[in-house]
Amino acid sequence: MQSDRLFPKILWLILAVALLLRLAGAWRANLIFDERAHLALAETVDFRPASLHLVSRTLDHPLLSIYVLKFGGILFGKSDLALRMLYVLAGTLTVVPVFFLGKRVFSEKAGLWAAGLLAVDQFHAGWSRVFMPEVLMLLFAALALLQFLRALQKPTTGNYVLLGVLLGLAYLAKEPAILLIPALWLYLLITPEHRHVLSRPAWYLAQGVFLLVIAPDIVWNLLSGRESYLYRDAVLITEAFQLSGKSVSLYLGEILQAVLGRHVMDIGYEEGNLHACHWPAGVLYLTAIVAALGKRKAPAVRLMLVVFWFVFICFLLMPGGERFDPFWWASLSLIPAVVCAGWVLDWVSGRGKALCMAAFILLAYLGIHYVPVAWHAGPHFARATVDDFVRDFLAKAHTAIEDRNDLREAQSRFVYVLNIGGPQADAYYGLALVAHRRNQTAKAKKLLAQCLAIDPDHEKAIELRRTIEQREPNTGKSLP
Repeated sequence: MQSDRLFPKILWLILAVALLLRLAGAWRANLIFDERAHLALAETVDFRPASLHLVSRTLDHPLLSIYVLKFGGILFGKSDLALRMLYVLAGTLTVVPVFFLGKRVFSEKAGLWAAGLLAVDQFHAGWSRVFMPEVLMLLFAALALLQFLRALQKPTTGNYVLLGVLLGLAYLAKEPAILLIPALWLYLLITPEHRHVLSRPAWYLAQGVFLLVIAPDIVWNLLSGRESYLYRDAVLITEAFQLSGKSVSLYLGEILQAVLGRHVMDIGYEEGNLHACHWPAGVLYLTAIVAALGKRKAPAVRLMLVVFWFVFICFLLMPGGERFDPFWWASLSLIPAVVCAGWVLDWVSGRGKALCMAAFILLAYLGIHYVPVAWHAGPHFARATVDDFVRDFLAKAHTAIEDRNDLREAQSRFVYVLNIGGPQADAYYGLALVAHRRNQTAKAKKLLAQCLAIDPDHEKAIELRRTIEQREPNTGKSLP
C-alpha cells in the first residue's frame, strides 16, 4: 500500500534518529587528521574584494567541500561542532532521497526500511559527523539517481538539465562520483525499455550541463599541474596493479579484521573516528544485492544493480592504496545497496510478526551499537595552518627518501605538500630527487626547472642538476 502523504510520519522519526546520532558524533569527535587539513585550507579562503583569495581544491579532491566548510563557519561559528553542522545536515537529508529511491524502485515500505537503515548505518553516520566530502558526494549521488528515474518517467528538458546539475555537484563533492556517468550509460545500453534515451538530445544536454558545472574545477586544476588533485589521482592510478579488497572491506571489514588481523584496514582503524559498515548491515547489503539479481528484469532494480556492481568492481581493480584500505573508496555503491536492503527487510517483515519484529530489532541494534561508536572521541589532532602542514610533510618526505629510500611514500608526501600548499620549491626538488633515483632523468629535469623557477638559489636543486648534467652531458637520456 502506498501512503497519500509525501512524507509518511515514520520518515520524520527516522530523520530525527539520523540527526541525533550524527549530532552526537559530531559533538564528541576530535578533529581527524584530514579535517585539520581541510580547515587549514578553508581558513585561507577570503571573499573580501580587497583581499580576495579562493582555492581550487579540497586538498586532494574537487572544490565543493572546502566552500561548504567555509560557509558553515560563517553561518554557525568556528567550533568543531559548528563547522560540522552542514555536513551533519547533509548526512541526515540523504535519508530522504534514499526513501524516495526505495519507494520508486520497490515500494513505500521498502523505502522506509532503506531510510531506517541509512539513518543508523555505522559508515554513513560516522562520515556524516566530520567535515569531509564523502557525505556531500553521497547526498548528491542519491539525488542524481532519483532524478535519473524521474527523467526516464517524465523526459522533459528541465528534468535532464537538473540531472546534469546533480551529477556535476556530486563530482564537485568528490571525484569518484564520475563513475555514475559510465554506469548510467551502461544501464541505458543494456536496458531495452530505455535504450531510446540514447537517441534523445535531452540526454546529451544532461552530459553537457554536467561538463559545464565541473568545467571551472577541471580547467583550474589542469592549469595547476602537480598542485592539482588530478595529478594526485593520476599518480595513484599509475601505481602497481593488484587485485584489491577495498570494496569488500567497506561492507565486511570487521569480518576481515577477525579473520586476517586487526590491522587489515590500517593500524589506527580501531582508534579512529571513521569506520566501515557494521558487519551485520554489510552482510545484509551484499545479500540484498545478490537477491535483487532475481528482479533484474525490472528496469529500476536493474539501475540499482548496475550502479552497485560498476562501482564495486571498479574499486576491486583500481590501483592505489593498500589491499583493503582505504575502505571508503567504494562508498558510492552504498546507496543502491541500502535501497535493495530496504526491499529485503520489507519482504522479511511481511512474512509474519516474528520476522517483522526481527527486522525492527536489527534496526534498533544497529542504532544502539552506533551510540558508543559516536561517543568515541578518537585521537586528538590540534588545529594547524597550511604552513604547518607543509613543514611537517616535507620533513616526513625527506625522512622517507633519505632514511628508508621509500620512494613511494616520499612521492606521496611531496605531492601532498603541493596539494595543500600550492607551488613549493622544496616539494618540486623532492619530486625531482624521486624521479632521479628512479632513473627518470627527463622528468627530474622538468621538476628541477619548476623548483628553480620558484627559488633560483635552491642549493640542493642546483647540485642535483649539476649531478644529472655530469652523468649525461649531451644525450639527454638516463644512464642504466
